[in-house]
Amino acid sequence: MLTASIIDNLKTQIFNPLLGIMLTVALAVFLMGLYKLFISKENEALNAQGVKNIIWGLVGFAIIVSAYGILRFVCVSITACV
Repeated sequence: MLTASIIDNLKTQIFNPLLGIMLTVALAVFLMGLYKLFISKENEALNAQGVKNIIWGLVGFAIIVSAYGILRFVCVSITACV
């Protein structure tokens, strides 16, 4: 089917690489937060920024995993994507 082929191409050519890039950014934010948290023992402002980065990194992970799950559900529901 033409629709199945278009959806599968969108998934493999656009959405999967985009989700991979966003996952890499979320991982970088999370790791930057861990670094700031461990480096800043006395500096409370840097410590708070590290905690914020960790939280936003985890939120990013959750959003990206949810987006992948929704994409997978839609793809399997409409077509026989694997």
